[in-house]
Amino acid sequence: MHKRLLAVVTIWLGVVFPGFAGGCGAENPDFNGKWVYAGDGGGPARQIRMELKSDGAILTGTVSDTMGLNGGGGEIMNGRVAGISISFETKVGMNGGTRVTNYEGWVCRDALMLKISQGRNIREVTARRFKLR
Repeated sequence: MHKRLLAVVTIWLGVVFPGFAGGCGAENPDFNGKWVYAGDGGGPARQIRMELKSDGAILTGTVSDTMGLNGGGGEIMNGRVAGISISFETKVGMNGGTRVTNYEGWVCRDALMLKISQGRNIREVTARRFKLR
């Protein structure tokens, strides 16, 4: 009885919430294109832009911000794609040193959930696919 009820509830959730049963409907995720998320550097609001290109398991592209600060930006390095997940890093020269920013995330339709880390500073953001209106 419990197994049957669980099956009915799972099917119902899959119909009402299509992403529930199907991994966000991303059997073949598309990371390619432009993505944006809100930057939080304390100060004026800014958008961080990412342009991603995936080719099999390889991810390339750039990260930049609208203020031209490029604090966590630059060319994507060590980019990887595994199913609905991605990971990459950027390196920026600052004050005579190099700052490395690591990105890990997964896609759900037109949203890219990211965990961004710079040393001990870790934050989570949701990037949205950039679309001209």
